[in-house]
Amino acid sequence: MRNVIKGKKEFPLSEIKENSAKYGRPLQIDVERLETLVDRAQYNSQDAWVLLTLLYSNLNYSGEQYHEDHIYPYSKLTSDMKRNFGNCVANLQLLRGDLNQKKSDAKPDEWISEYCKNNKLSIEKYKEENYIPADIELTPDNYDIYIERRRQMIIDRLCSVLGISAQ
Repeated sequence: MRNVIKGKKEFPLSEIKENSAKYGRPLQIDVERLETLVDRAQYNSQDAWVLLTLLYSNLNYSGEQYHEDHIYPYSKLTSDMKRNFGNCVANLQLLRGDLNQKKSDAKPDEWISEYCKNNKLSIEKYKEENYIPADIELTPDNYDIYIERRRQMIIDRLCSVLGISAQ
């Protein structure tokens, strides 16, 4: 698989499927299986990393170091929030390592606002590029809505990337 992917600018899904099938391991994924993967992929797991790199396929992984980063800082989540995808892909993004080290446990809206101001980006563009619902405030009161909406945005994007009919 590594040889199939190596040196490609675009994710070579069809070539990967062909190669995998040659070895008796056909890759088949549907929306239901993808949803299960998204829901179960935990922070710092191989599954989470794969899903995040598919979401952030535009990043230069050979030139920069990226960290899995909680959008809502895990240390600030209540027990209920932690159980509701607090450590899953729906609350994770890829962030340059140097930015992640500076971010600490800042509130999401405050960190995004400061980051966008310092980098002359619009907040709307940042949220779009990071699959964050633009029309809700990232406050603890809105956490459940944020997780539900972001999870669906991630699944929709992954369906598009992987060529899966969303049904």
